[in-house]
Amino acid sequence: MNILRLALAAALCLASHAALAGGPATGSVVGVVSVGGITAAGAVGKGSVSIGPGGVSVNQSATYNNAAVVQAGPKNNALINQGGRVNNALTYQSGKDNTAVTQQSGRINNGTIIQHGKNNAAGTAQNGPFNFSDVRQFRR
Repeated sequence: MNILRLALAAALCLASHAALAGGPATGSVVGVVSVGGITAAGAVGKGSVSIGPGGVSVNQSATYNNAAVVQAGPKNNALINQGGRVNNALTYQSGKDNTAVTQQSGRINNGTIIQHGKNNAAGTAQNGPFNFSDVRQFRR
């Protein structure tokens, strides 16, 4: 329930910023937490979350997109796919044999992937004039 409240507050902040900028802007906020095979997710705006065994997929197509995925445990997969004017994505994984991919297409793209553990794989793909990507992997 707290995830939904936080997502709603963030969506309202995005909407107020978009109103000041002018134009028909939309906002999308998605949050996902997976611990030990139990997953909780919340989405506000033009965004969707697909949850399957060991994997999470986030798709967003609003003007302003924000997504965060936090996973703990072995063999987790996370995919964040964003297509909007401003895209922000964060994936944090702790455990072994995890995979994370962030795909972004927009004017400003910010993608961060942080992984702790053995045998993890990560990658980002960004298309736009202003792209910022950070992938950090730590072996325990």
